[in-house]
Amino acid sequence: MRIALLMLLLVLSAFLPLTAVAQHDEVQVFLRMGTDGLPGIELATQIPHSQTWLRIQGSFFDLSINDFATDFNGRLSFELLLDGSATLHHMALWADRPLNKKQWIRACAGVGLFAQSELSGKIQLAGTFRFNDIDFTPEEIGYWQGTVRYPIPFAPYAGISLGKIRPERRMGIGLDIGTYYRLNHRVLVDATNLLRGNEERADRLTELTKFLRWTPVLSLRMTYKFFNHQITSS
Repeated sequence: MRIALLMLLLVLSAFLPLTAVAQHDEVQVFLRMGTDGLPGIELATQIPHSQTWLRIQGSFFDLSINDFATDFNGRLSFELLLDGSATLHHMALWADRPLNKKQWIRACAGVGLFAQSELSGKIQLAGTFRFNDIDFTPEEIGYWQGTVRYPIPFAPYAGISLGKIRPERRMGIGLDIGTYYRLNHRVLVDATNLLRGNEERADRLTELTKFLRWTPVLSLRMTYKFFNHQITSS
């Protein structure tokens, strides 16, 4: 999936230098690091005779925690074993328009295509648990696992961009602050042994976790500027 996204981004970005050369404009190349992707890449070009910039980006975010044992700082008399993962692979098309004359603060809106997006967490005992002088093993208790999935891959975006897209020097830095709104989400529950029956609460958990439809973006941009006469020589 990553390779497919990268290929699509390269195909789309191929049109940006051609447009820039034809309009005697510039192409901006960004490296992105943040909640929407680590790493990520972005290309931007200015619409002719307009202050609006178009930005195409692709980002990947993968995070996993395995076999993390905790008693929550002594709040529990036993330890739990936690596993979790977060996967976010997406592409986006944004449009920026400046809100001040110096163009260092801009309103930004667009749409994202999430090729892969999933949150997952698993809880089980780390060791034997005693209840009424009876010892229960982790295998006897079982585990509880919850997974959040988003059936609709498209999501609108709105936010604020700080820092100039066209840096005064060859390199620049900027910040994106905003959020995607996921149009739908679903919580899936899997449980074993003594924890069976929790699957019936999946619908209730979906209702209680509507806040997960908001995917906040806090992303740092590092910019490198290519002038039109340097595009072919780079």
